[in-house]
Amino acid sequence: MHIVTVMNYTFDDERPLVMCRMWMDSVQRVNPGARITVLSARPLPDQLAHRFRSFGNVALEIRTYDKAARVLRNPHAMHNIFFKLHHLCGMREPLIYLDADAIPLSSLDFLWQRRHDKPWIGIDHQRRIPGHTGDAPFLNSGVQVVGDPSFCDYRELIALAQECGFRWDVPGTDQALLHTHFRRIGYDYTHPEIGPEWNACAGFVDLRQGTSGDWAGSVRGLEPVHEVHVNHYWGPFKPWQIGCPMFAQARAMCAKPR
Repeated sequence: MHIVTVMNYTFDDERPLVMCRMWMDSVQRVNPGARITVLSARPLPDQLAHRFRSFGNVALEIRTYDKAARVLRNPHAMHNIFFKLHHLCGMREPLIYLDADAIPLSSLDFLWQRRHDKPWIGIDHQRRIPGHTGDAPFLNSGVQVVGDPSFCDYRELIALAQECGFRWDVPGTDQALLHTHFRRIGYDYTHPEIGPEWNACAGFVDLRQGTSGDWAGSVRGLEPVHEVHVNHYWGPFKPWQIGCPMFAQARAMCAKPR
C-alpha cells in the first residue's frame, strides 16, 4: 500500500506540527506496513522529520510548484492545484491520498483493495453541514483512491481551470476543478462501497479511546449515522478549533521532554 500526503504548512506555531504528528502516528498505527510519501515545498521542522524517518517506511520529498503558477498567478490555486494536484497527477503507481488533516482511525486496507474497481475514486462532502454544504453533492478531495494516476491529465485540468477563470459552481479549488472535470467527461468518481465514513467531517464526530489506546469515532447530528474510518478536520473544523481529545493527547505527547 502506498499512502501519500502533502504537508505544506508554514509551522509558525505548534498546532499544524502537532496535527501532522497525529496524522503520521495514526497512519502507522492502522497500517504499519504501508509505504508513506510526504510531499512538501520546504523541509519539515526537525522535530517532525526526525520522527517520521524513525519509522523506516516514510519518504520525505521536497517538490516545487508547477511553473504555470508564475504565469497564472492565482493565489487560491497555489497549494491545491499548482502543488497538490500537480504532483498527484504526476504519480506513476496506485496510491491512497489523504490530506494531512484527514486522520485514519482504522485500517485503509478496505480502500486499497478497491483501487482496481475504478481508475479514480473520491467521496462527496457530507450533506447538510450547517453553513457549508446543502443537498447537492460535490467532491471532497481530501481522500482519494487512485488506481491509475494517469487517468487525470494535469495539462487538461489546467486548461479547464483557465477556461473557467478559476471559478467553479461548487466550493473549493482542486476539488472543484476535479468535480467540474469529471462532470464534463461524464465520469462517476464515487464507489458504492465507499461513503462518508471514509471522509467524515470531524466537527460532527464523537471520538472515543479504547483500553488499548486506539481511537474510534461515530457521526452525530448528521444522517446517516455511522462509524468513522477517516476523520477529516477540513475548513473550520481543525482539531484545535473543535476541542478534539485526540489532538489534545498528541499535543501532550509532543510537549514531553525527549
